[in-house]
Amino acid sequence: MEENIVPGKIIYLHVAFPHEDKYRDKYFVVVGIGESPLLLKINTSDQQTEMGKKFNEFQFKIKKSVYTFLDHDSLVDCGTVWILLKTDDVVKQLTEDPKRMKGAILEDHKNEIIRLTTKSKSISPKHKRIIEELRKK
Repeated sequence: MEENIVPGKIIYLHVAFPHEDKYRDKYFVVVGIGESPLLLKINTSDQQTEMGKKFNEFQFKIKKSVYTFLDHDSLVDCGTVWILLKTDDVVKQLTEDPKRMKGAILEDHKNEIIRLTTKSKSISPKHKRIIEELRKK
């Protein structure tokens, strides 16, 4: 299963964000691999948070008609990289429930994600270099 955790894949993980007390399921795009994968969150809510509105220029819209597992059109947050789980924990979730592997980002969308993350001031230069490797995948 670990060979499926590669940049450009979309996965559905059970995670707890640092600012939250409880775990929940969330869609992510894998943008880097290593001991812990680098993830971009897919916001599936119709309502954008105030913080999301502030960083709207780094939101990339993806359509339910293309990514049929989504309940509605959603936004990939290209302004923040998340490191929430070790790769072993991701492998465990995907092994226990292979349906958590949702597919891959389209090539054109991958290029737009790279462009937007490169412009983000909240993503470190090191992480930007890792994300840039998506072009070669």
